[in-house]
Amino acid sequence: MRNVFAIRKEERLIALLAVVLFAALNGLMIYKYYGLFTRGGNLGYWTLFHDHFCVSGFDVLGYLTVSRWKVYYSLYRHPLLSLLLYPLYALNHWLMGTYGFNFAVYIVGALMLASAVYSFLFMHRIFRERIGLGRSDALMLTLLTFSFAYIMLSCMVPDHFGLSLLLLTLTLYVGTHPCPPEGRECHPDGAPSLREGRGGFLPPFGRVGVGLLFLLTTGVTTTNGVKVALAAWIANGRKVFHWRYMLVAFVLPLLILASAYAWQYNEFVVPERIAQDINLQLRKDKDKKFAEKIEKHNAWKARQNGKPLIDNPLFEWTSTTVPRWQSCVENLLGESVMLHQDYLLRDMNVDRPVVVPYRWAAQYVFVALLVVLFAWGAWCGRRERLMQICLSWLAFDLLLHVVLAFGLTEVYIMGAHWLFIIPIALAYLLKTKKQRQPVLRALLWAMTAGLWAYNGWLVAGYMLHRMYW
Repeated sequence: MRNVFAIRKEERLIALLAVVLFAALNGLMIYKYYGLFTRGGNLGYWTLFHDHFCVSGFDVLGYLTVSRWKVYYSLYRHPLLSLLLYPLYALNHWLMGTYGFNFAVYIVGALMLASAVYSFLFMHRIFRERIGLGRSDALMLTLLTFSFAYIMLSCMVPDHFGLSLLLLTLTLYVGTHPCPPEGRECHPDGAPSLREGRGGFLPPFGRVGVGLLFLLTTGVTTTNGVKVALAAWIANGRKVFHWRYMLVAFVLPLLILASAYAWQYNEFVVPERIAQDINLQLRKDKDKKFAEKIEKHNAWKARQNGKPLIDNPLFEWTSTTVPRWQSCVENLLGESVMLHQDYLLRDMNVDRPVVVPYRWAAQYVFVALLVVLFAWGAWCGRRERLMQICLSWLAFDLLLHVVLAFGLTEVYIMGAHWLFIIPIALAYLLKTKKQRQPVLRALLWAMTAGLWAYNGWLVAGYMLHRMYW
């Protein structure tokens, strides 16, 4: 089996295009915060980054961790992320000590650039090798994927979503069979015959490969580990439930994750939390205005987020009171794909309303058209294993975000977990409806160009103004 990270000769121009696009986006991010975030030395990095960074609801924890290593991430949602970033912190720590300059924006930017380029390549390979599209159509749908507002943003912000996108697209690519060449027979179940070697078909998920993907994907974002398990189940069927497969693919990774969680929690989180609680209470006792400000902000956040399903830290992002229909229209389907001009990239936990409407009816028509095309494409590809995996992932995300309302108030920031499913469905629509291909192709090219122009213009304008909130 070939190295999936090796860039093939025919992919060099595609990779170059991706490098140019995402270097430009990450360059905008560095430009916006360069003056503040490159200060080195013994600084209050939490205050510096947290008080000045504002790109929607994305966290600045990547810059924080690489600047001064602590377990800033919530361990039950990101159990390995702090540990994975430690080598980057060590590099930055050495550079800061040598040059007195904080290279975190460059180091994290390079990580986001590499993640985005490979996500771009994996999506292109999915369209070419797994669905069987031509080069032009594959490039078009790959560009469409990254024109979506919160996939574009996930490729440049110092948060974990760019890494999640990389791991999920990698899972889809290695976990599904290629489309067989024209004239090659398939097995009765629809899967092509398997052949090892250069140019051959990749075998289904092996337990070692699944175990590694499950460990990394769950370690970066806990809920996305479910998606690896779903992909393995759909790809391999009942084989997944064999005890050897379960042991290597899921039990051992879970034991590693649990051990990493327990060590970080007891060694770093508990002592830090006790010190923070003491310092916060001391400041509240000394500064009554500060105490009132904290109480007012916490009350405002509680009203914004609504009442959780259960009064427990594990359910703090769920809600029983958030308006679901409006949030689905404006946030889940709207903002994720096409940015709202009002309250542009403001943080819902600071000063953005939960629901922000578009200015023009045409924007709702655009989103509705995309949803209709997606549903049509999903129906066309419903018998394909790749589409079945994608639909199972989407069902899980809808259960999480719509039924349980987990993070529904700012669900758009999690768009990198599921938005790539839309172009995959459109690929099946384009492949199946051959008699309508010219019309569909023209429409999809127009949507792609329109989204890149619209979202790109708004993102570039926001970054170039250097607005510190």
